[in-house]
Amino acid sequence: MTDTLSASPDAGWYDDPAGGVELRWWDGLRWTAATRERPSAARDDDLTEIAAAGVDSIPAPSLAELLREDAELDRRLHELGDDLPRPPRRRPDPVGPRRSTWAAAQLDEPDVGDRSSRTPAAWALVVLPLLLGVLLPIGWRVLPDVGFSPVFGVLLVLVVVHGLAALVLAVDGRELARRDWETLSPLWALSTVVGVLVARIALVHRQGGAVRLGVILSACSVVLGTAAATILALV
Repeated sequence: MTDTLSASPDAGWYDDPAGGVELRWWDGLRWTAATRERPSAARDDDLTEIAAAGVDSIPAPSLAELLREDAELDRRLHELGDDLPRPPRRRPDPVGPRRSTWAAAQLDEPDVGDRSSRTPAAWALVVLPLLLGVLLPIGWRVLPDVGFSPVFGVLLVLVVVHGLAALVLAVDGRELARRDWETLSPLWALSTVVGVLVARIALVHRQGGAVRLGVILSACSVVLGTAAATILALV
């Protein structure tokens, strides 16, 4: 059997290399978890026919059968102990937090309580568009009274607000990681404050979290911030 395998035989049913009484499926590259009972016959005629046809007369397993039997073998090995060698999985295990976006699976638990994605820092992020709408007119109209140009005042407000956004994102990321959620990089603060809100909502949504309230409050903050900037600019 060793000489046969060294020649990379075609896919088919062969004697189990582990010494089992069943036939094991060789897919042309490696042994699989699929097994079949050896052909048996009650009459000599059947034995003769089977010997002539060989084990290739048994149909190849379907993909569903291979996956099902591979999962069953993995389950049995897991029951015996994690230290035992096991065949590779058909798909990789998700890596990272339990709510990883790799699988976009259903949450193991609702997005509420101590593990909720709604951190205190998240509410601070929601306020940023409103804060920016209030400070921009101040930077444009008030700072020139103390010797700064309007452009400098606007740039100063933008730097302060987006720096605050980076700080809040860092705090939010630490809390989200503690609650077993994927986090948003503070570098997102280089975008607009609206971009920060959209990115965080999208991240939580991909992990199966609740985002409806966040969308509503973020939209309200943007509208109020725009209104505040307009009113203060006209006053």
